Amino acid sequence: MCRDFCKETQKAAPHYSTVVQSVSPLMKNLKLKLNQLVIDHWCDIGSHEEVIAWADSVNLHEGEIHPFFYELYDPSNTKNIERTLTSIAKDINGFEIKSWKSEPFAKIRLVKALKLFINENRSVQEICTLINKLDMLYNIELSDIKNPEEEGNEDEWWLGNLWDCCDWCDKTWNHRNSPHLITEAERLIEKLG
Repeated sequence: MCRDFCKETQKAAPHYSTVVQSVSPLMKNLKLKLNQLVIDHWCDIGSHEEVIAWADSVNLHEGEIHPFFYELYDPSNTKNIERTLTSIAKDINGFEIKSWKSEPFAKIRLVKALKLFINENRSVQEICTLINKLDMLYNIELSDIKNPEEEGNEDEWWLGNLWDCCDWCDKTWNHRNSPHLITEAERLIEKLG
């Protein structure tokens, strides 16, 4: 189920592939997938169907792994799914959005969001809101915390010029009048993807 994503994550950040030691390879992949689902919902690109598929797989192979586990199945809980996933991931994996451990997942999911944007499945306002969230978290909120895996050889930050491209974005912006944003999105898809 999460094999491709897990391979991408291990390639982008091999140090995070050992989320929890001494677990089966399947459970390791399910735990990585959990972290991805947390970031997907934080980035507003997650689907409840994907959460259910993950929960079914966990339930089949491991059973109930957390007291909040079955809340994921509640159709009335879709507004709280991010909070539920975040709680489960923190308790099981020690994974938190507001940490550098989430950055490799955020990079990968940014590519997904940018592809949705390029294909006009996300508005300019939605992608700029996401860029602002990513910038606030990784450039401002975590700025006083050293990134233990910071790569000194990167020539530019992984958000590229997206924040500048979104500067002054308002409700009048759309795909047709924002070619600068589309160009930068395409460039970053190529670089990060």
